[in-house]
Amino acid sequence: MALKLFTVLQKKEKLFYGYISKGRFYKNRELTKRSDVKDISNYITLKQFLKKHKDSPILNELNIEKIKAKNIYLLNQVVGLPKDFFEVMWWGKFNKKCEKCRKDCKQSHKVIIERCPNYKLQN
Repeated sequence: MALKLFTVLQKKEKLFYGYISKGRFYKNRELTKRSDVKDISNYITLKQFLKKHKDSPILNELNIEKIKAKNIYLLNQVVGLPKDFFEVMWWGKFNKKCEKCRKDCKQSHKVIIERCPNYKLQN
């Protein structure tokens, strides 16, 4: 299943509601204004989305750069990810400090470890 990123997109002076998948925008309907979409407060700008997901495999799949639009407002949620996506993303690698430790209380590479009282260097 391909990822779908639900969005409100402005091309020229027209607004469309739809989703982005595989580098292409699929429109569901034309809008008269952004507030026509329920709960518009959940939308973020493309710049905010790219900053938030800069290291994510989501961007490789979606190819947002190919979409020609004046403005893109993205729903702050990605639809169509496998159930365990975030768990795999979080636990895909252990923290470098934890990999050197002989204890089994490993942390994700996303965690910043300043000090660990249980740290014991492997022999």
